[in-house]
Amino acid sequence: MAYEPPDWGQPLRTKDVHQAYTSIVTFLDRCASVTEAPEYGNLTIHERGKFSPTGYQHEPFVAAATAAFGPGDRQVGVRMFPDTGYAEYKHEWRVPSHAIDRAIEVVAAGPPSASKTVPPISLSLAWTFRLLDLQSGNLLPPVAPPSRLHLFLATGLSQLRLELSLRTA
Repeated sequence: MAYEPPDWGQPLRTKDVHQAYTSIVTFLDRCASVTEAPEYGNLTIHERGKFSPTGYQHEPFVAAATAAFGPGDRQVGVRMFPDTGYAEYKHEWRVPSHAIDRAIEVVAAGPPSASKTVPPISLSLAWTFRLLDLQSGNLLPPVAPPSRLHLFLATGLSQLRLELSLRTA
């Protein structure tokens, strides 16, 4: 059995990125045995463009991320199709696991994202895990493929992508 969320992920009920992250970590602590924790997260900050929130300025966020994590990698983030020559750029950082809380602060300081648009600032994390029997605390029998959880944090638009593998009787 596998849970297949909508294409862009299952929206989380909270719009607070701190609460979303805490809820996921609490779920993993209480209900799962993590076999692969994120060694790093991917922090993305988009430059101002056609799809940016009104008044959005990326420079202060890029400066904060650069001060915390060093220079990021600037690359094309959005390109129009068919190609009109228009492109928008983004900055990305691989944030080590010990600095995830700082990356969440950068995301939380960002502007709210409009639904159905690329959020201006986001953090992506992934875990592989096995579920626990909540009554005994023992691991449930192993299944293939392993269960994976992908958390995409952005102000006003945090998403959860969960590939849950369970053995059915």
